[in-house]
Amino acid sequence: MTVKKFEFKKTYEEIEAAGKVYRLYFDDERLKRYLVMIEKFKDIQTPDIKSITKEEIDRVMDKQAEDLKEITETLLGDGAFDELYEASGRSIHNMAELVKYLFELVNEYVTEKNNGKIENYYKKVAKK
Repeated sequence: MTVKKFEFKKTYEEIEAAGKVYRLYFDDERLKRYLVMIEKFKDIQTPDIKSITKEEIDRVMDKQAEDLKEITETLLGDGAFDELYEASGRSIHNMAELVKYLFELVNEYVTEKNNGKIENYYKKVAKK
């Protein structure tokens, strides 16, 4: 009799950024945090630069950096933002592109898992 073997899939993706490997974890607790955070930050907007003052520019850029730091460190761990911000050339725009990419990975993971559940449900229903 042959023994069937089951192996769990890894619950993280490795992301290489600026020559360093980071892990984006997909365990249940972190996924919940990610999804709440994505909802919270989905509407980060860039102000209209035609009519903005220097003070507003400073305030907006500081707020964007603060938000991006929270997102980056939630996704990739404490200290990740400072390392990557330096590696990005101290560019909020570059960091926003990284965060967009990470959000896409989270969305892919969630969509893939949900599609599998839906597919399995329909297969069970079809058998009845």
